[in-house]
Amino acid sequence: MRTVISRYWTVLALLVAWQLFSSFSGLNRIVVPGPSSVFVDVVGNIGVYLPDLGWTLGTSAAGLVVGMASGAALAVAVWASRVVSGMMTPVALIMRSVPVVAMIPVLARVFGYGWTTVLVITSVVSFFPAFVLVGARLRDAPPATSDLMVVLGASRLTLLRRLLLPHAVPGLLVPSG
Repeated sequence: MRTVISRYWTVLALLVAWQLFSSFSGLNRIVVPGPSSVFVDVVGNIGVYLPDLGWTLGTSAAGLVVGMASGAALAVAVWASRVVSGMMTPVALIMRSVPVVAMIPVLARVFGYGWTTVLVITSVVSFFPAFVLVGARLRDAPPATSDLMVVLGASRLTLLRRLLLPHAVPGLLVPSG
C-alpha cells in the first residue's frame, strides 16, 4: 500500500514540476506544452488518438505474448536437454547483459523503422524474465511430488505436463521491474 501511495505522490510531483516548468520557462507552448493543455487536447480530440492507441496496445500485447511464449519454450527446452542448456543459457545471459537501449539501433537497422521493430523490442524485453522465471520454477518443483510421480512410473513428458508446467505458470505472472 505504501508503494502505491509513494508512486502516486511521485507522479503528482512530476506533473506539478512539468506544469511549473512549462509555465515559467519562457519557451513556446508548442515546444513545451503543460500537462493541463495536453490533457485538454487528448480529451477534446479523442477520436484522433484512439486508432494509434489501439495500434500501440495491440503491438505491445503481441510482443509480450511472443516474448513470453518464446522465453517459456526455451526454458522448457533447457530443462529437457543438457545440450540445449549448455548452448543457450550462456547466450541468453550474455544477451541479457546488453541493455535493450543499446540493442534498439541495431534492431532498427536490421528490421527497419516500423512496427516490426517495436514488436521485436517488446519481445526481447519480455523474453528474459519469462526465460529466467519459468526456468527457475521448472528446476524448483517440489521434490517429494516429483519423486512420487517417478516412483509411480511417470515419464519425463508426463512429469513436465502434469507437474512442472503447472508449477511454472506463476513464473509467467510475476511482474518484473
